[in-house]
Amino acid sequence: MSTKIDLYDKKYYINREMSWLEFNQRCLDEANNSDNPLLERVKFLAICYNNLNEFLMIRMPGLLSKTPSLAQSAPDYINNDKIIGMVSERMNKLYSDYEVCWKSLRKLLAKEKIRIKRIDELTDEQLECVRKFYKERVHMMLTPLALDISHPFPFISNNSVNVAFRLRGEENGVVYARVKVPDTLDRFVRVTAGKSKLEYVLLEDVIKDSAHLLFPGMTILGAY
Repeated sequence: MSTKIDLYDKKYYINREMSWLEFNQRCLDEANNSDNPLLERVKFLAICYNNLNEFLMIRMPGLLSKTPSLAQSAPDYINNDKIIGMVSERMNKLYSDYEVCWKSLRKLLAKEKIRIKRIDELTDEQLECVRKFYKERVHMMLTPLALDISHPFPFISNNSVNVAFRLRGEENGVVYARVKVPDTLDRFVRVTAGKSKLEYVLLEDVIKDSAHLLFPGMTILGAY
């Protein structure tokens, strides 16, 4: 005798937002899988990070708006307050695990002579080249925008990389500014020539290093 299954029973369903995040966990698992080729692991990690950003842009605004859902009768429905808490906790864990994985992959890449360096790891010659690159290719493309009560909050476009600066002026105390990283330039700036060694710095780190040229007469308290 067959048993009738209630297809509206919540135990058979996973909430849509949580399901989306669990897919990213699977991507992260593949990035951590040492059986995969190294560059494939990097690609999986990039997919995970890109999907998390997409989630924040597309799904989170709807949850935070607290607009009454048309699907409250759906078996996977969870009220907004509860799902926001669940999503926030899950995303914090994913981002934390992402950082751990990326740190591990960077070490493996370095063994293959592919390094993504910090500014303070550059040789004097490399640093000179980076600063020359900034002056010749980057500086004229940057537009700092103030973040204070006398200015409207600047528009931040989707999928853009931005640097936030904390500054101190001689007259107006601590102020904040935002600089968009140009998307017309490669985000990874190569600091070596030839094929025997591949070393890069991030474009946003290049901008942070030369922030004094963007904000003359001000003290750079922090860049994030």
